[in-house]
Amino acid sequence: MAKKDKQALAAKKKRRQKEKQQALQKKENTKKVLKISLIVFIAVCVLVAIVFIVITIIDNSGAKIRSQTFLKTEHYNIDGAMMSCFIYDSYNSFKEYYGTYLSSLIDTSKDLKEQSCTYATEDMGTGERTWFDYFVSDAESSATSILRACELAHSMNISLTDEELDAINIRAKQTDLSAIGNGVTTKDVANCLKLKVLAYKCVSEISEDINISDEEIEKYYLDDKDEFDQIEYLSVSYTYTSENKAKIDARVDALTNAADKDEFVELLKKYYTSDGTTDVEKAIYDCTFKVTKTNNELADDEVEWLFSAQVNDIKSFTTESKDETTGGSVTIYLVASEPCPNNSHTKSVRHILFDSNEYGSLEEAERLAKNVVEKLKANNTLEYFKELVCAYSSDSGSVSNGGLYSNVKENALVASFNDWAFDENRQPGDIDLISSTYGYHIVYFEGEGLPAYKGDIYSALFDEKFNLRTDSLMKDISVDRNSGVLKDIKGKF
Repeated sequence: MAKKDKQALAAKKKRRQKEKQQALQKKENTKKVLKISLIVFIAVCVLVAIVFIVITIIDNSGAKIRSQTFLKTEHYNIDGAMMSCFIYDSYNSFKEYYGTYLSSLIDTSKDLKEQSCTYATEDMGTGERTWFDYFVSDAESSATSILRACELAHSMNISLTDEELDAINIRAKQTDLSAIGNGVTTKDVANCLKLKVLAYKCVSEISEDINISDEEIEKYYLDDKDEFDQIEYLSVSYTYTSENKAKIDARVDALTNAADKDEFVELLKKYYTSDGTTDVEKAIYDCTFKVTKTNNELADDEVEWLFSAQVNDIKSFTTESKDETTGGSVTIYLVASEPCPNNSHTKSVRHILFDSNEYGSLEEAERLAKNVVEKLKANNTLEYFKELVCAYSSDSGSVSNGGLYSNVKENALVASFNDWAFDENRQPGDIDLISSTYGYHIVYFEGEGLPAYKGDIYSALFDEKFNLRTDSLMKDISVDRNSGVLKDIKGKF
């Protein structure tokens, strides 16, 4: 082989070796790039996972909504976590009110933000209205009123006592945080309770300054007697056909010719008995009514006659049926009293309610109630009782009025409460512990109330004056709103 050929072959071999080395180096470089890319990808995934976990932790802890203010006045504010409590309160009240019927309105297994609500109105949100919008609207109304009352309390130098703060902490610790969700803590609940109790104290103080005179009550009555003058009457109705008309006519004739109430009642007893009524006395009770001109469900001609007739007057009113299978119906009325206001006795009582739901269980409600009773025994004053009402009571309907239910008619309260208040041996200042379906009540007997009709007038005048007073005091208190926080509050309770 020529020397020249050998040199060419060696050069070719050398070139191939170099190409092979370059290919191997390229392959190695590719491996390094892939390895680095994989490391970077894994690092990014880990970082994303960490960020997601951190966001989830922050979200579940409530830190995000807690850092955002929803409502604010000059000295007080409600953050997102606290607003969750207010929304839950609204939802829970709705849930308790509707009970087993709730499932026909709301799917409790789903987020409220995902369920449309026909009750929600346009001012409750944008787009399709949801149950979340509905409860937010209700909760915001309550929270706004509380903030304004707290701001007023600040201007009036009203503050919380150590007793009230201790009670707030006890109540907050009893709260089932899992039901509220949204990362709400015991401290968030306590912060809400502080605002509520302060607001109640302020409103209670305003209430104490409202006075209603006898002259005002009398004028109110005289200006609207038709609203308060009631009559008692008895009535019985019969439906007749061609087959039984003679029998019904005979009854109507006998009843309308009765000499007085006693004879009318005896005839009714006779007819109820012949018709197979098992409880005749109850039947007579059930056909006895009291109505006013403005509060009744009677026809105009019936009302006109009842209020123009004399005691023991009797009259029948016949209605012909449009149904061919029946002839019609006839109702016989007996006037049992002249028009006069309801003068029945009333009582005024105060109470502190330890709701078994709020306090965790009936046993815990009883235990705390007994502890508070011991405190009252050591300091049996009305002022201290009212302080404890604000601190402990679960009854939002009376807590802002020192737990007072004034001029209560008999049987208007739950049975155990009513029996205690209307006990003939009850004396002003009496304090006791009773139970009901709500939990335990510490009850305080204020004394005899006004005659029932005057009590109704007193309530109407009180509400009128109270609303004018609070509107005047709070008219310049503004509340700022940040709706952005609502998107971060979960709608699942």
